[in-house]
Amino acid sequence: MTIQKVIDDPDGIHLSKGDGIAIIDADSMIYICMGAPTLRACKLKLDTLILNSMESTNCSSYIGCLSVSDTFRVKIGKTKAYKGNRTEKTLPNTFYPLKEYAQEAWGFFSAPGLEADDLVCAYAEKYDPTAMVLSIDKDVLQQYPGTHYNYRSNEVVKTSRKHAWWFLWMQVLAGDPTDNIPGLPGIGLAKATKILEGVNPPDYPLVCLREYIESDKWDTTEGMHRFKESYDLVYLLKTPGDFAHYGLTLPAIEPKSITEIWKS
Repeated sequence: MTIQKVIDDPDGIHLSKGDGIAIIDADSMIYICMGAPTLRACKLKLDTLILNSMESTNCSSYIGCLSVSDTFRVKIGKTKAYKGNRTEKTLPNTFYPLKEYAQEAWGFFSAPGLEADDLVCAYAEKYDPTAMVLSIDKDVLQQYPGTHYNYRSNEVVKTSRKHAWWFLWMQVLAGDPTDNIPGLPGIGLAKATKILEGVNPPDYPLVCLREYIESDKWDTTEGMHRFKESYDLVYLLKTPGDFAHYGLTLPAIEPKSITEIWKS
């Protein structure tokens, strides 16, 4: 399936069958499948989810991306610990063996300092226009423009460049409570939406910066620091320049053919 992204006209995206590359956000696949009664059942569930997802999107090759826990954002989160609000959960005994199976049998991979979200967006960008993102994560589905596939709901999600740009700056203002990213005090989705309402999209960064430096919660310098911290935490890396800016490198990974995997 070839994808041609049309700015602000997701319904105009054209698809053709057969040559698509599935860029898989695999973290959630592991969590979805780890609850089966036995490790064998978990593996079968994962195999089925991958194959069904690729069949649903008509993709013939893929790149599977996993996160590491010690990401570059941990060092950026000064106001609040990045993802520090997540309570320690006891993982089933199948979790690590299933993750290892995904790496060994399917060639899924992780990279030092990086989350699957960043890897997915970067490889989707690299292999555009033949790439299709497979994810259930709201940040990936809404911050990266294009036609995506939500493998939990079995739905196609179409995100225009205009919406992706708006979503990024809405997050800069509102933060992301799920990941313990504070944003501006007292600003949630509704207020952030109101602030950006009627604003020319190229002016979103300036409007957001002004909201931070004019806040009565801190002085101008602190406002600028908070603005940069919020942006660095919510922005998903997409280009080689993005990775270089944070002293990171995007691994040179080639898509794997689904037929080659099962022959190996």
